[in-house]
Amino acid sequence: MANYKAVANGNWSALATWQDDSTGSFVASTVLPGAADVVYWNNFTVAIDQDVTVLQIRNDSTTGVTAGGGGTVSTSRTINADLYHFRTFGSLIIISATSPSVVNINGNIPGTVAGSYSTAVNMTGNATLNFVGNVCAGLVGGQSPNLIGIQVSTGGILNLTGNVSGGTNTYALFQVGTTKGINAGSNSIINVVGNVTSGIGTYGNVGIFNATTATINITGNVENIAGLGANTTANAGVYLGDGATLCSIIGNVTSNAGGHGVFYGF
Repeated sequence: MANYKAVANGNWSALATWQDDSTGSFVASTVLPGAADVVYWNNFTVAIDQDVTVLQIRNDSTTGVTAGGGGTVSTSRTINADLYHFRTFGSLIIISATSPSVVNINGNIPGTVAGSYSTAVNMTGNATLNFVGNVCAGLVGGQSPNLIGIQVSTGGILNLTGNVSGGTNTYALFQVGTTKGINAGSNSIINVVGNVTSGIGTYGNVGIFNATTATINITGNVENIAGLGANTTANAGVYLGDGATLCSIIGNVTSNAGGHGVFYGF
């Protein structure tokens, strides 16, 4: 196992993009990252121009590594990795690919201890994303963290097999949708096979959030997890705005103290 860090903006397939610490300190890489390796963006932008399999992809910091950066996907690709997003006011992976491109991601989004404004996977195009793994928005304790596991753009399609959680936020101020496992854009299609929960927090923890128009199909249970304090009414397994959202759930819907299994309207 080695840690890899990007040292320039460039393509994943280019050795000049990488340094690794397989020798004990970071030096120019002689092989590309492999299945047992951890990849850090190191505040650079890397085009994922081939199918990749690594242990983890991260944009936080560690010894010799700067937080920030992201990977971009512009066409059909397969990514096998666990994804760790950090506070960067940006996205760990941006999928700009458009239909009919299909992107496959196999791995978990475990949730990151981050301050604010971080997205693990941001679909800016209307491609189809097949995601196999569990998704957690994030684990935080700061004001207005705005953490998202997967952001689906207008017209995008997400097929997810795994569980979805809004994560944890303990800042005691009412705000809707501060952490979102999935944020569904207008006219998007979200198909989930797995359980959807709000996560645990004081406010604003949502498993799936849609403020406009989307089609959401869930085969699994939906639950609001009881909050940590008084301002928990924004917690929901699924939170639907006042648009013409279509939501189908094949499973049980449970509401605990301080929130909703499914909430409709603002």
